[in-house]
Amino acid sequence: MKSLIIIANPSKTSFSHAMADTYSKKSDDFEILDLYDFKQGFLKYESVEELKMWNADEMNKINEVQKKITECDELVFFFPVWWWWIPAILKNFFDSNLSAGFAFNFLKWGKVEKLLTDKTTKIYCTCDAPGFVYKIPFLVWINLKKYLDRAVLWFCGIQTTHFQLVWSLSKKTSEQRTEILQNI
Repeated sequence: MKSLIIIANPSKTSFSHAMADTYSKKSDDFEILDLYDFKQGFLKYESVEELKMWNADEMNKINEVQKKITECDELVFFFPVWWWWIPAILKNFFDSNLSAGFAFNFLKWGKVEKLLTDKTTKIYCTCDAPGFVYKIPFLVWINLKKYLDRAVLWFCGIQTTHFQLVWSLSKKTSEQRTEILQNI
């Protein structure tokens, strides 16, 4: 199984990077895509026509990422939670690369054709808030798992097989952090 490990944390010494490093050591076939090193431009356009004429460098980066997604069996995300949400660079990754015609197609009568049904995903994220904040059922707007599962990945046909939120990270001891890494 080939894994595409996607890291969305600007700090190389972050726990997100430590988790990604640990995960990569358990696989023989993987590729790491650090979004802060890859530096894909943020979508910027005034019209659909302008979007279609986006600069060649950015289109090449989209094609490169989509090729990586096509060639992998699973996408594995590592990121911090900021302001109860995913980092903007990860949202841009979804916006730019999981596009219509590649990840899904709109069909008649509001139906969607999911084009990435042969992919699975695992999600590992960290935050400093207590975990219950992200799990309260009536606060759907901050329920990360539900958002990622239903609004992004499921829409494209990608099945989430694992979701882990490491909460209160700054309060974790080095022993607790080691235990978390051993269980990845």
